[in-house]
Amino acid sequence: MDEANAGARPGNRRRFVTSKFASKASAPNASAATIEQRWHWKGTANQGIWDVDFHPLLPRLLTAGDDGRAMIWDITAPTPAADGSMQELEVEYVSCLVTAAVQSGCNAAKWAPSGELIATGYDGGTVYLWRKTKNVSGGMHDDTDYNKEQWTLFRSLKQSRASDVSALCWAPTHEYLIAVTARGQTVVWDVRTGATLNVFDDHQYRACGIALDPFGSELVTVGDDQKVCFYRFANTTDGFQTQRVLSTDVAKGLVDQDKFRSILRRADWSPDGMWLLVPTGFQKVQRPKDNLKRKLDEGVEAKDPLSQFTEVHGSHVYLRGKYDKPVAFLAAPAGMTPYCVAWSPRLYAQAAVDTGMASIWGDLPYRMAYCVAARSRGSKANKILLYDTAHEAPLLEFNNLHFMPVTNACWCPSGNRLFASSRDGYISFIEIEPGVLGDDIPDDYREALMMQDAVRQLKARLREKANGVLDTLKEQLRAQQAKRKEQLAAQKKRKLDKAAASATTTANAPSTGTAASGAAAAGTATAAASDAAPASAASAEKPAVPLPAPGVHVPKVKKRITPVIVST
Repeated sequence: MDEANAGARPGNRRRFVTSKFASKASAPNASAATIEQRWHWKGTANQGIWDVDFHPLLPRLLTAGDDGRAMIWDITAPTPAADGSMQELEVEYVSCLVTAAVQSGCNAAKWAPSGELIATGYDGGTVYLWRKTKNVSGGMHDDTDYNKEQWTLFRSLKQSRASDVSALCWAPTHEYLIAVTARGQTVVWDVRTGATLNVFDDHQYRACGIALDPFGSELVTVGDDQKVCFYRFANTTDGFQTQRVLSTDVAKGLVDQDKFRSILRRADWSPDGMWLLVPTGFQKVQRPKDNLKRKLDEGVEAKDPLSQFTEVHGSHVYLRGKYDKPVAFLAAPAGMTPYCVAWSPRLYAQAAVDTGMASIWGDLPYRMAYCVAARSRGSKANKILLYDTAHEAPLLEFNNLHFMPVTNACWCPSGNRLFASSRDGYISFIEIEPGVLGDDIPDDYREALMMQDAVRQLKARLREKANGVLDTLKEQLRAQQAKRKEQLAAQKKRKLDKAAASATTTANAPSTGTAASGAAAAGTATAAASDAAPASAASAEKPAVPLPAPGVHVPKVKKRITPVIVST
């Protein structure tokens, strides 16, 4: 950096020309350069830049650094020369967001979707919300004396368990703010009241990546515990609701923290909201036979299963709504680990020729572009690669734009310029010529996609509500059926008890009757015997009547009936 720029105040307007000390790279249809100026500093030493974000409407950049500050910069597009090369970039200091209470690094800084608010996150768990005021004279800190705009702190968001903030993201309506922390928590705040709406503890270790889809309904977090967690947000009549969808370890498909030490695993959603890229992934693939033979010759046992496979690092691809496993894997260049991805906000016309990528992205009527920041395993070499959904190989590749790894990347709204921050304290940018990625598709098409998604969400909510009503009716019917079964069971039990009682009575009744009948029979027999005894005695006293002789007729004697006259 030249001496004039080194000693200049941040409030002085300067033109930062790419000098011989800056890293430069070029491609047939793009150029890149590193802007070597003092973005964040303490004393005379540059401080690392952990986050960078482009304003949604204005040519303005927001940076967060190890010095505890968030800085706003105006960016003017570089002036093209006659030969088409990039000449210079104009950067102007606008404002510094800092308070005396902040004594630690600023890890995250994000514009609200409207551009009217800024959220900053720090070590120690502090999250501040800032808004622009009309007063531009001075501030609470010496660094604000040169502000062109005054941004004041109006709300502080608290955590139940204070922990370093790793990353932030806004809901599209800027009513809610989400953060991930070093404790593995995902915290959701209501910006209007400052209240904590949800806290999820799904990560065992540090959560260091967060991304919310363009429609504001699907959230993903990535952690050092090799987990990818998915959540679903919904604005209902009952308020803001968060639903945990899935927590998956991708079959341990993310690089372990012991092999990849970084606080960054920056995932991102595509502009159509259908595809999610998660970096720091890996797959085990079969080794070529010559490599396996060489390993065996070096003394690796043939029975060792790991000797037959090697790890290939890359990014996992998820399709919206299908989070149980990735639908594809995009391998990084050999020896490189991707840790930051960023999609261009634009949609481009589909390529005229078939490039063989339909099997991964499906039959898209458009194409999209994304960048991947990767670094070498075991060295400080780094790359920024530019891909699109129509080609498997990278369209552009830029090597070693920074001395240290890239921490984040962001696109300008037009999609022709990419900015990347680094721990070396510098910002690099890539200028892409119009037409390289294809013709822009009008915003109306994207709005139609968003309308389709809104209709889909409405149908899903109506279906969910109808299913809820149906489930309630089914539950009521099941309760009625259970009650009826209980009543029938009780009635049956009463009948069985009554029958058992009757059977017991019947079983006891015959034994008593038999004894009585026996006694009666005995009494009858005794009476008969007693009656028979006098009869036999009387018959013994009467003279015997002689029987007629055989053949003698004995006439029948008719009994005389004496009439009885009853006087009245």
